[in-house]
Amino acid sequence: MVAYPFSFAPYIALCYLENMRLLEKTDENVSSLYNRLANKYDKRYKRPIHFVEEEIINDFLPELRDDQTVLDIGCGTGNMINVGQYTHRQYTGIDISEKMLDTAIQKYQGYNFIHGDGQQCVRAGGFDLVLHIFGQLNYMGVYEWLDSIMKNLKVKGMFVTVCYAPSYKPEYIDFALPPVNLFEVENVLNTEGFHWNIWGLTFPTIGHHRLSYKQLYETQHTLTHSSSLADCQYYIIVGQYCDDKPALYAVT
Repeated sequence: MVAYPFSFAPYIALCYLENMRLLEKTDENVSSLYNRLANKYDKRYKRPIHFVEEEIINDFLPELRDDQTVLDIGCGTGNMINVGQYTHRQYTGIDISEKMLDTAIQKYQGYNFIHGDGQQCVRAGGFDLVLHIFGQLNYMGVYEWLDSIMKNLKVKGMFVTVCYAPSYKPEYIDFALPPVNLFEVENVLNTEGFHWNIWGLTFPTIGHHRLSYKQLYETQHTLTHSSSLADCQYYIIVGQYCDDKPALYAVT
């Protein structure tokens, strides 16, 4: 069991207090938000800091054979296609925002995109890798998140999830964003037979736009292990569905 610091609990409490002043999160709110952002979403995420994020995420993605497949839940405008270098035969993306998908379809013609909430079964036990990159765990909640993985992931398949820590929320999100409870995540993954690990990631928030790409990479490409997760902005959760059988990958 991971030993979490005592300072983790106050972050959750503060996050709940802040969320009391915000709109209640619903599927309609999430869809509406990203429909509004769709036209400028890619421009927003072309700053140097975001290229660094993609570099770090790529380090956690398992390599797929040509005949293996990936489901990108909350795919947005399809940016993970470039990050993971996925082919149209490997990749399926699903998103709740129609306008984000419109952009994705324009950018990546011939790829498979589905309009949906991410909790549906796209292909029962049909994917070698399931992605939830940036916030889907926060939006869905732990049990819905895990359900979306187990519905679609093959035995021995892997998942990679990046979510927001309780101490951080993007400024454009205008609805309540419940904090991720790592005790709950740990419990459900152990119960369902996953091998897993969690890392924390923190980006500098002052003056980062003045740094060069190389400086950003050196500053941010340091992952904090589980004992210091309370001060992080993002959690990176990587796991493999083993179903009580020996793992094919070393998830450490």
